[in-house]
Amino acid sequence: MSAVAVELTSPALAAVRALLAPFSDDEIRRLYWLKGTWVAEQHLVPADQPCPDHQACRRLAFALWLRSTGRLYSTVVHHDH
Repeated sequence: MSAVAVELTSPALAAVRALLAPFSDDEIRRLYWLKGTWVAEQHLVPADQPCPDHQACRRLAFALWLRSTGRLYSTVVHHDH
């Protein structure tokens, strides 16, 4: 059995699927974005303070997602003014 097959049938994955079953695909995407925003907030804001700029946390979460999915490339763009 390959590692992928084991991964797809793991008890942990089955448990996650069961937890997500009541949610639509759109709701699941929103949950992932919420989690990403929360993780970003943990990096930007001390634990004992509220987030003063929620949009900054959302932007960081999006940038982290771009980087982790390989959609963010390290390129330099020169603009002529």
